[in-house]
Amino acid sequence: MTTEKQTRVAILGGGCGAMAAAFALTATPELRRRYAVTVYQRGFRLGGKGASGRNLERHGRIEEHGMHMWMGWYQNAFRLLRDCYAERRPTPQNPLQQFSDAFTPQRRVTLPEPDGNGGWRHWNVDFPLLPGAPGDEGPALSVSRLVPQFLAWLRSAATSAGLRQAPVLLDLGAAIVRGLVLDVLPPLGRGFESIDDVELRDWLVRHGARRENTWAQPIRAMYTIAFSFLGGAACDPERARIAAGVGLRTCLLMALANRGAPLWRMNGGMGDVVFAPLHEVLAQRGVRFEFFHQVEALRLASDRRAIDSIEVIRQARAKNGSYAPLVEVRGMPCWPSRPLFAQLAHGEVLEASGVDLEFGDVPALSEKRVLRSGEDFDALVLGISLGALPKIGAELVAESSRWQRMVEGIPTVATQAAQLWFAKSFGGRASGWEPTVASAHAPPFDSWGDMSHLLDSENWPRKDAPKSIAYLCACLEDMSSGAAETSPLSPSASTERIERQVRTWLDQQAATTWPGLRTPEGKFDFDQITDHYFRANVDPSDRYVLTPPGTPSLRLHPGDSGFENLFLAGDWTWTPLSCSCVEAAVQSGLLAAQAISGAPRKLLSNF
Repeated sequence: MTTEKQTRVAILGGGCGAMAAAFALTATPELRRRYAVTVYQRGFRLGGKGASGRNLERHGRIEEHGMHMWMGWYQNAFRLLRDCYAERRPTPQNPLQQFSDAFTPQRRVTLPEPDGNGGWRHWNVDFPLLPGAPGDEGPALSVSRLVPQFLAWLRSAATSAGLRQAPVLLDLGAAIVRGLVLDVLPPLGRGFESIDDVELRDWLVRHGARRENTWAQPIRAMYTIAFSFLGGAACDPERARIAAGVGLRTCLLMALANRGAPLWRMNGGMGDVVFAPLHEVLAQRGVRFEFFHQVEALRLASDRRAIDSIEVIRQARAKNGSYAPLVEVRGMPCWPSRPLFAQLAHGEVLEASGVDLEFGDVPALSEKRVLRSGEDFDALVLGISLGALPKIGAELVAESSRWQRMVEGIPTVATQAAQLWFAKSFGGRASGWEPTVASAHAPPFDSWGDMSHLLDSENWPRKDAPKSIAYLCACLEDMSSGAAETSPLSPSASTERIERQVRTWLDQQAATTWPGLRTPEGKFDFDQITDHYFRANVDPSDRYVLTPPGTPSLRLHPGDSGFENLFLAGDWTWTPLSCSCVEAAVQSGLLAAQAISGAPRKLLSNF
């Protein structure tokens, strides 16, 4: 009796797309018999742009890449995670026993507006609690009823809006309806993709919107949450770019397709809630994880039709041959914010050297390694983000005009994040404060959120424990060579910029934004800050991938890389969304797995 040989699949990277591919390729016992999956990950943790860590020297505080929340229309992402939670086996002390423990609905969204006097007033939008849960079967939107559904939503939104906002919403809504009928929907329209060569705001004006309304808060918020500013010039309308089809589709999904709530907060860091459970389940299924493997180059075979080898740097070796990456904080398996050096050979030397294993530093004791087609892998899933591809995929770019157009034509931006722990709550006495998330605020931090619910998952001592947490995030501008500052070169250098910008933002904006943190004179009380964490996402693979006009068509399909054994996974590929978000990354990973296995697992429709 012969045993069928397994197909060896190497997955490079550990973000949402890569993990979705691994999850789909091992979803059933039959698939696990067919495929042997190995994940190669730089550094010590999974997550990609969604990674988080626990600082074990600072009371297990959460340290994120940015302000991560999931939207209520993330059908495939939520379905994957619901399946993961149903399969995993948590310990009794783990507070995340089931999927419903992991997320909390966030109904309020705040759109700050300039008040005309140099300050801001807050437009609080409270979304209704809609039926269903994210990841439920069946589309939330019907294309055939899209216009009636949108008109019903528009009437409701305009009725609940104030006197300032209702005319703006009606003007923008009328332009959207006209554009849908004439450009997008049958019989006259040719689909969302047909308008992707036009900028979203120009398309709205083309269909009758007043130009000034296309930079009103609801539209501006679209650009800020997607970091859609060329060169990272946050809040600059002259640099704001989104392809009209992608932007319009996303607007409609945000308005009409939410299950339960528009946003869902994670009850822990994204690493704790998403990537630790995925790691546990995938490891139980037999997926191998090779941490501390930094990809240097993909090499083509002599006929230039497939990947022949992968050059990597093994940054470190585990003492016992296997690295156990998770730690426990308040009963929850979590990723630490630093490698667990005690598990590594020569760990003391590596720790003392100060190398950053997630920013491309090469330790003195590292080793070169070559993974070869036919020996180490038969199929390869490239889950490393677009910014790193000009280097590691140089041979692919030189060989393929499609690759060249993609890597040269799709821009990316650096992002910045700040987390602040406060001794007092945001609202103060009788303020009516309700936890909220804000976008389209003032630069340099145009988005922020009240993340105080995470205090329960951190390990602060009872005495003098913080009472509130704020997360801030935005683009990090790439400074021109003629500017006083140069472009960011390293996370540490860039965090100095962030610290200055945080102080400026707090001084100018926070007193009116958070009334409970004011001094008697009405200024922001800096003495209330008890802890802080700043992060600059400037590594090429950490940069956010934009979707300006003309670029969606440059994206490659996950199953059509142009090279026989190479498949693609990440929010930089073509998907039914073709934009940068968790849902698009998961769609991409599922499509890559489908192309490898031929398994008929169908994407859940957002429409």
